[in-house]
Amino acid sequence: MAVIFEDVSSTLLTIHLIMAIGLIFSVIASYYIVLFQVKKDSTKFRTFKLASLIGMLLYFGTWFLGIAIYPVFKVNVMVPDFDPNEPILAGLFEIKEHVGGIAVIPAIAVVLLHVFFDLSERENLPKFKLAMQLQTFVTFAVLFKMIMGFVFTAVHSI
Repeated sequence: MAVIFEDVSSTLLTIHLIMAIGLIFSVIASYYIVLFQVKKDSTKFRTFKLASLIGMLLYFGTWFLGIAIYPVFKVNVMVPDFDPNEPILAGLFEIKEHVGGIAVIPAIAVVLLHVFFDLSERENLPKFKLAMQLQTFVTFAVLFKMIMGFVFTAVHSI
């Protein structure tokens, strides 16, 4: 049975990985900028905003690519291999996918906070802290998803 994107699934998986790595570097850069640059020079806040927005946009792109790859993985790996032979991995895979879906909401919120508020202003400090907390949730979700993705690929790739 043919599955959508089956012919290009390996390419999509590679792009998915590259985008996820870019995402991690981007959010780590935004944390670095906040911790070490913005406190010294508030003009660096624009760089933080850019790194944070790039990270969230890369999250959306990575998430959509994962959705495109999901049917191929489900048909070619989950059903014939993980479900009958590795039920714990099958369950972890579903948890990984749910975490990714849940993290979309805070990622959207981070983008909206950056777009509609000037988080560098003193009166928006609570919104800035909220944006950082939401971004931290997305970051940990991505790290969890990446680790699990490496595990699944090591056990059985598409």
